Amino acid sequence: MDKNRKIGLRIHDIAEGLKEIQTSGPATQFKNTLLLGKAASLALHLKGHDIIENMEAFEYAAGELGIGLELEHVLRELEEIEFIRRANNKIEITVPTFVDAYAVLGERWLELKPKETELKTVHILNRIENNPLKTSKVISDFSMDATEKRVIYEIGNSGTYLDQFHTADGEAITFSPALTELNPQKLYNFSEKHADSDLSKMLTEVRSFQGIPIEKIQNNVVREACYSGILLQTSVGVGTSKHHYIFAPMDKVSPENKVILDKARAILSCVRHGEYHVSESTKIRSANLILNAMKTRKMLGGHPAHKSQYGLIITKGIARLSSSTASSPSLIIIDTTENMLAIDLATEMLGRSSGRTLATNQDVQQVLFQPDNYASPSTTRVRYKKEIKKSIQTQEEIIKKVSMLNQRIYNAFD
Repeated sequence: MDKNRKIGLRIHDIAEGLKEIQTSGPATQFKNTLLLGKAASLALHLKGHDIIENMEAFEYAAGELGIGLELEHVLRELEEIEFIRRANNKIEITVPTFVDAYAVLGERWLELKPKETELKTVHILNRIENNPLKTSKVISDFSMDATEKRVIYEIGNSGTYLDQFHTADGEAITFSPALTELNPQKLYNFSEKHADSDLSKMLTEVRSFQGIPIEKIQNNVVREACYSGILLQTSVGVGTSKHHYIFAPMDKVSPENKVILDKARAILSCVRHGEYHVSESTKIRSANLILNAMKTRKMLGGHPAHKSQYGLIITKGIARLSSSTASSPSLIIIDTTENMLAIDLATEMLGRSSGRTLATNQDVQQVLFQPDNYASPSTTRVRYKKEIKKSIQTQEEIIKKVSMLNQRIYNAFD
């Protein structure tokens, strides 16, 4: 069961990486992985619901997850593994505890008989989950020829789940950006550029004040780390009222904790916003008290600024407003296990975070976007799908295969 569960985790990582990539050419070799990976993503968001009745809102939410015309195929797979039941234009949710869900998805993926390229990619990701591996050893251990290696690495690099960096002596190292917050190549280049700076000390300082407003950072090297992606940014507010908050990465983030970590940072960002970027009369005096109220009372009293200050956690399904029309609505925390764990982690981040996630690694689910808000204007630009970064050899192979297909079609009608 553990083997299938790890497969389920990896196909989800791959599908998340490829959802913004055009599935043409070599990426079509990953069709089973894309299908089941999108099913995993949808299952994550359905978890916590009993029934979906507003199908228009549901389709909108699925679209936000990168599931468009293939939604019907994804739903059929979820029906096949008994995660949902459909009747009378409604969806009944029967997703099990998520550890089991990943195992079921992994088992179903094997039943669909994935291609050799898919199999090797999943096994490589599981192999390098904890430690990067010399690329030469990856090629040898998984018996990859030049073409197979090129396809797997090109697609993995485009999907940002498989990459390489080179050591000082030119040794290529394979790692997965999807399995660690710190991009080894980016971190290596940054540390080489700033050899005189103590990178470890820098990360420790930011960890002691997770969610620090970016304008409070005076060290130029630290500020460069913010803009280069070594340190992570969130933002709260819109337009001229938008402010950025900085977080040090965790030493190692397991797939089980990714969504919890994302939610925790969003929660703490909103609280920091209340500490530093609202009027003096409404400033948060104690972040701990606010987080404690979120956990115990599961609400914050009515205030006209809730919509702007807590918009980030509303869109992430962590909270909702008590009314969409009231001038001073209350903020209601959506009571799910994942949201409570995220509040716990946000509280832990107020202290001197060790940089490690909570010891209890649990798979997490985001709730579906609130149906009554789905039609609100999106603050995100339209996302155009990127093309896979193809080598000359791959482009030539695509042209050759399409030409062969065209010739067969021509001959059939000649």
